[in-house]
Amino acid sequence: MAEQCREARREGRSLLAVCFDTFDRLRGDKDLGYYCAAFDSPAELRIFLADRQTGQWEPGRLNDFCEVVIDLQDGDRHHVPAAWLEKNSA
Repeated sequence: MAEQCREARREGRSLLAVCFDTFDRLRGDKDLGYYCAAFDSPAELRIFLADRQTGQWEPGRLNDFCEVVIDLQDGDRHHVPAAWLEKNSA
């Protein structure tokens, strides 16, 4: 995770979402389907999160799940995605 944060910061990104692919998780892939997505603005991140689960993971819902939002401009502060969305709603 630290490497993804450093890379996103080098690219000038300000936010990072840590998610997992529900299909990979259900299949039992060894990396559990984790991936990171970096963003330049809160608006971009809000659009990205709109298609993902952000509260309690429900395996019956097939969309990916976002576990955490990392604010790279605020000392890598971690946020619960649902709380971040509420705080940063348009």
